[in-house]
Amino acid sequence: FVSANRSLANEVTCPICLELYRDPVRLECEHNFCRACISTYWLQGDQAYTCPQCREIFPQLQLKTNRLLANIVQRVRRLRFDSSASPVTNRRESVGSGPVCEKHQEKLKVFCKEEDVAICVVCAVSKEHKDHNMAPIQEVLQSCKDSAVDLKKHICTEYDELLQFLQAEKELLCSQLQADQTRLEQLRDDQLKKIQENMAEIEEEVKKLQAKFEEEEENDFQVLVKVSHKNVLQFHWSAVDGAACSCFISTAPCTLTLDPASANSYLTLSDDLASVRYCYTPQAQLPDDPPTEESRFDFCACVLAKQGFETGKHYWEVEVGAHSDWDIGVAAESAGRDGWIILTPDNGYWTYGHQLCPLVGVYLDYEGGQLTFFDATDMSHLHTHVDASFSEKLYPFFYPSAESTAKPLRLLNPENCSCRKNTQTETTGAF
Repeated sequence: FVSANRSLANEVTCPICLELYRDPVRLECEHNFCRACISTYWLQGDQAYTCPQCREIFPQLQLKTNRLLANIVQRVRRLRFDSSASPVTNRRESVGSGPVCEKHQEKLKVFCKEEDVAICVVCAVSKEHKDHNMAPIQEVLQSCKDSAVDLKKHICTEYDELLQFLQAEKELLCSQLQADQTRLEQLRDDQLKKIQENMAEIEEEVKKLQAKFEEEEENDFQVLVKVSHKNVLQFHWSAVDGAACSCFISTAPCTLTLDPASANSYLTLSDDLASVRYCYTPQAQLPDDPPTEESRFDFCACVLAKQGFETGKHYWEVEVGAHSDWDIGVAAESAGRDGWIILTPDNGYWTYGHQLCPLVGVYLDYEGGQLTFFDATDMSHLHTHVDASFSEKLYPFFYPSAESTAKPLRLLNPENCSCRKNTQTETTGAF
């Protein structure tokens, strides 16, 4: 019986950790391993996925849970626990008489089911075990043995079924592999013929690409350095309270003017090009500043600033009024301006809006890949676009409200920006 248990345990032992399987998985070569063991084995290797036993190479990682084997392992683990757990522990054994009670030096003949412990007859009638459910220890041992025998039979049956299943799977996979091999060989021959016909052209193209890669190697390295340090440049504005946000904006507010050449025909710009509002009739084109077909927003009532940014940090403030129907932010130089515009980073627009906030501050960190919006009345954080990949010139973007009672969107003069006022107030209060 012990020998059979050992043989069965060997069948459910992981060949890597030499322990009973934990979450067993099956490879395409029909070998089984613990999921953690085979994952660690592959992570430590520097080559393709291979089976540790048969060394078969797999093109990709495919682990299939072996539920039947998992059930068998669970039964084996229970059987091992039942056979190793003795109801009599930490007690002295007299030579030739079996284990005895440490307290009364009597043989252990009774098993207390309440406390799961073997006791002597004296303990059985004591107050400590009064009214407990008890049984003769030999009867309990025989019951454990019978359970172990039944479990072994069940495990053997499941093991045989598993072997039959694996054999059938093996035959099916072998048949599929043979068919795939024949198909791939034919495909290989066809492709090889085409490659041979075009070898000269491919070699010439490879030479051109190699020369191009060598020429741009230094530029590519600088791009990688920039990307790898992006997280260092990014700042978590949400972790800073409003009173301290202005202290972290080291750059002075910039002076912006609206670009009539980009304005939709339903927008009216002020003479100083500092404010814009929606009107319900199209405006005539200015003769001294005619827009090109590519520069004007032909459908959406939007406008850009004349000034654009390709580097550095920049801050400006926009008075949006008491309505929430507005959007502001930045737009990429190549962002589309025809038809209906969806304001998403994928389309070249990083914006924020539709909030009741009369004065909004916008902070652009080009190298850091961040665009942050503040409630400029108290410099509290509103929203931040992070992990942005700015790769071209950015222009401040404005989409005013179309409500008839809405005030114009107005760019504040740098001298009137709340960020500068807050900084001056804090500096004065420090003396």
